[in-house]
Formats: sequence, C-alpha cells, structure tokens
Amino acid sequence: MRADLKRAGFVVMMTVIIAIISALGIGITVASKSEITKQEQENYYREQEKEYVKELRTYLENIGYPNSGVTMTRTTESDGTVTYSVTIHHTRIDRLTMNEQKELLEQLAAIPIPRDNVDIYHKFLKRNY
Repeated sequence: MRADLKRAGFVVMMTVIIAIISALGIGITVASKSEITKQEQENYYREQEKEYVKELRTYLENIGYPNSGVTMTRTTESDGTVTYSVTIHHTRIDRLTMNEQKELLEQLAAIPIPRDNVDIYHKFLKRNY
C-alpha cells in the first residue's frame, strides 16, 4: 500500500510539473509571436504614409488642383521623435496670394496624419522663373 501511495504521489507530482512547463512554454510562444518586429512596424508606417499622400492628392484634386505633386519625407531623431515634411507643387497654387496659401495649408493640416505623436509640416514648392 505504501508503494502505491508513493507511485500515485509521483504521478501527481510529475503531472503538475508537466502542466507547469507546458503553460510556461505556451505563454512564452504567445508572447514572442505577439511582438511586432521592427520591420513589420516599418512596413505598417510606410503603408500609412502612402495612404496619407493619396488622401492629400485626392483632397487637392477635389478642390481644383488635379495632378498635384505631393512628396512626403520622414525624419526620425535618435530619441525616436518623428517629423514629416510634405512638399506640394501645383502651378495654380503658385499663383495664390500668401493669405490663400495660408488658408490652404490650414485645410491640409486638418487632414488626419498617419501616426500619433508626430510633427508634420506642409509647404509649397515654389518655382523660380
């Protein structure tokens, strides 16, 4: 009888140990799979940036500036601060007064940006001729 109790205790103890090891293994696997790699995050931001540029072009086309040139560059500082610079070109924009250009910049600034906690600057490209 004593041998049976020892055997049953051993089986219970081994079952508990195997269950604990399995739970830890599953937890570690889930944690490692749920982390987004830097490359995946970078790809996500690039897609968001492309969508933002598309939105700007569509907005400009809808208000009378078709085929506008829109270029967006991103600068990431060593502390992680991200700044976007959007350069827009259209011949009709060049002909606007400073106040009209300022109003247009304010309208463009109202379009939601692709990321939270970033700075974004819109400017118009001027031709020198």
